[in-house]
Amino acid sequence: MRSSCLPLHVHCGDCAAAQARQAALAGEVLVWHDSAAVGPCAREPAVHRRLRAGWWRVDPAGMQDPAELPEDRPLVLWFGPDPWEQIALLELLARSPASAELGLVPLERGVGETAPAALAGLLARLRPAPERDALRRVWADFCADDRARLQRAVGSLHGHPQLPHLAAALARVLADRRDGLTERRVRALVRGGVCDVPTILQRLRALEAPTHGAWYGDAVVTRLRDAALSAA
Repeated sequence: MRSSCLPLHVHCGDCAAAQARQAALAGEVLVWHDSAAVGPCAREPAVHRRLRAGWWRVDPAGMQDPAELPEDRPLVLWFGPDPWEQIALLELLARSPASAELGLVPLERGVGETAPAALAGLLARLRPAPERDALRRVWADFCADDRARLQRAVGSLHGHPQLPHLAAALARVLADRRDGLTERRVRALVRGGVCDVPTILQRLRALEAPTHGAWYGDAVVTRLRDAALSAA
């Protein structure tokens, strides 16, 4: 990494950023809020931004854009294995400035679930980001919802030395796009009388891969719960 300036540590979500700030590593912390693992997306950046803002019901001007990340300082990307974080990471790798110096911290679980004291040791394992042209193609296919190409990407990314969690994350998001897996699970729980969101999240967590958990979060589950109740 460039030694002349302090890095910008990019963390996925407020919980992760809170842990990172307690670690007091050199540099600044930036919270990345969005992930196209849920909701709509588009290849054209302005359309993508508008769609994402509509999904979250916020002003498009407030949406973060990877293309606006700084090019004059190292960017350290801290993204865990679950689909929410991995798809956010894919977008950052695909759409951040070509000249940006990106490094990945290998994580077996999200920073929000990691003790702050452990983060310095994890940072010592920092590695350069992989070649990004192939990831730009995967991101384009993701935004176009080209499921055949995405399924092939799952196979080609399996065992990737720098992105070991991306294949499983893509496969899980494809299960939602293809089969509505999360929605079906929420509807089944509501039909069974489970209607409070914390309990739904707990039940869903038990159905996911151990490193994924209830990765879609309470806001998305609340929407699905409310839709299921309305349809009942």
